[in-house]
Amino acid sequence: FLSHAKVLHLSYVPTNVTKKELSAYFQQFCTQRRDVEGSIEIVKSADGHSTERVYVGFDYEAECDAAWGEIQSSRGGIVLNESGATVRAKPVGEKKLIRGRKLSPRSERSQEELIASFTEWKNEIDPEDVKYLESVGITLDVIDEAFTAARRNNPTFGMEDQSNIGERGRG
Repeated sequence: FLSHAKVLHLSYVPTNVTKKELSAYFQQFCTQRRDVEGSIEIVKSADGHSTERVYVGFDYEAECDAAWGEIQSSRGGIVLNESGATVRAKPVGEKKLIRGRKLSPRSERSQEELIASFTEWKNEIDPEDVKYLESVGITLDVIDEAFTAARRNNPTFGMEDQSNIGERGRG
């Protein structure tokens, strides 16, 4: 689990439980909206059938620890849907990587930092570039509108906007 701080392994998961249901259950432990597709892996057999095992990744160790604490308080099991089946869970242990490295934890930014980032780009632009753009009829207002539109249309704009290697914004 290179891209998650910690992971829980679930077993005896009913075959009719969806990633969306799993994500909805674990959302209560997360500070940001869960990535339904990228943070949950339903293990399937070679012929595509569920093995009743699932891996649930968390961006922050504290989120996984909170989920695990809740699960332990309910004697190591949780009920995910109306089937009433008890799903067992346990944390996945870390193993030393022989090659490569694990991604660092995501940085977090406050709401004030996120809002400020809409205009901070002006501090990073080379004044010579500004002169050139203005000479061809492109004002800073036009660039500001373009950056703002890109940010507002990017669903990952938020704490996870500072993407890890291999991730990219969508829009």
